Formats: sequence, structure tokens, C-alpha cells
Amino acid sequence: MTIIKRCAITALCGLLTPAAFADPCLTLEKLSQLESREITYLVGRIPPAFRHAVEDQGISLQMRENEAAPSSTCSVSETMTIPKEDIAEVTKLLDRDPAKRILLFSQGYSLPSESRLEASFAVDPTNLEIAQQDILQTGSLGKLRASVEMMYSMLSQSRAETEEPAETLQPWGDASKRKTTKSCLSKFRTKGNLQQACECRSAQLEKHYSARRLDHLEYVLSNPYAMATGAAKDYTIQQESIHARCELSPG
Repeated sequence: MTIIKRCAITALCGLLTPAAFADPCLTLEKLSQLESREITYLVGRIPPAFRHAVEDQGISLQMRENEAAPSSTCSVSETMTIPKEDIAEVTKLLDRDPAKRILLFSQGYSLPSESRLEASFAVDPTNLEIAQQDILQTGSLGKLRASVEMMYSMLSQSRAETEEPAETLQPWGDASKRKTTKSCLSKFRTKGNLQQACECRSAQLEKHYSARRLDHLEYVLSNPYAMATGAAKDYTIQQESIHARCELSPG
């Protein structure tokens, strides 16, 4: 090797920072675990329209180490992709109700305007716990979570109100039937066989609602603010008729 080449290599190495040679604070396996934790948290917290989008593979989540962060901090960059059609749908909802848009924004909420959302946060590499300041609504990740949650809350509420023609209804899958029957068993009672009465309820609901719309309606009934809009009024009346037919009463 010539003296000129050796000098060039030496100069190049001198320009590289120690961080360039440092081991990553999170392995690919731990990044994968962090992704799984985050999507599980969001599915459990955000109304069902979000879960449906995840099931349809319309939402993706990737995490990578933030190499630009100080070496003393284990920082992660998160990229979430959400469906453009969901953004368009919620934008139309706000266009029809500008007062709600003003109210939401005055309270510090914002709704996604692009399908690609990004956030950065610090994480403990030993237990993958996210720094508290980053999950607050003032933090980068907290803002992303709040924005997505508000968006899918509005979509679930709107879809709960959307009537479905009977001819478009598809048979429920076994998982939906089991879920509805299990919920019934814990919430209702009957003078006869409770299992049969709950299966009767599921069969009757299946005639009137898609499995996904029922998810939205159950969300509305569980949320006092959403319920106050009257989105589930007709569903409540329909349920009373079904419960009488199947001889069920609240437990």
C-alpha cells in the first residue's frame, strides 16, 4: 500500500465518530418485539375501526434505531402507515361538521393528513419500556397515538351509524359467533338454557348486522361520549326485541 493510500484511509477513519462503530442498543429481535408490543397496545386501546384496518393489512408499523440520537440514549424511530381512504373518510366527516374540527383542534388534537406518520422516543433496552415523557400527549409518540386514536374513534362512531342493506350482509365467522355468545353468557340470564338463549341472540344479531358493524355499535354502547350522540339508539331498540324473542334479560 502506498503512503498516499495509507494517509487517505487514516484521514477517513478520523472523520468517523465513535457512534459509527458502536453496537446497536436494540437487536433486530428486540425491535420486532417492540413493534409487536406497540401494535398490541394500540389494538387494545383504540376503537375497532383501527383493529379492522390492521386485520385488512392496511396498517403497518416499523421501528428502527435512531442513529442520530446521542450515544447515551437508546432512541427509536417509529413509522406507521395508515390507509389513505381512512384519512379521506374522516376528513369528509370533519368537513360536514366544522364546529367539531375547531373544538378538537382547540383541545390540542390533530388528525392525520398523510398516510405516513412518524415519531421518535427513548426506550430502555433491557425491558423495552418507553420513556414516560414520550408517551404523554406532549411527546412525539404520545401525539401520534392520540391522533390515530381520535381518527379511528370518529370512524367507528360513524360506521356504527351506517345502515347496511340486508342483501349485503355476510355470514359471521366462527370467531365472531363465539365472541358474541361469550359476551352474552357474562351479561345476561334466562329461565331456561343460557347457552341456547345466547346462541339465539347471536343468530338474530347476525341477521341484522355485519360482525364489524356490531363491533362499532358495541364500542358506542361502551363509550358514554359516543353513546350521547344517539349512534346506537336503533340498535338498542333492536336488541330489546331480540332479547324478548330469545327470553334473555340483563344479568
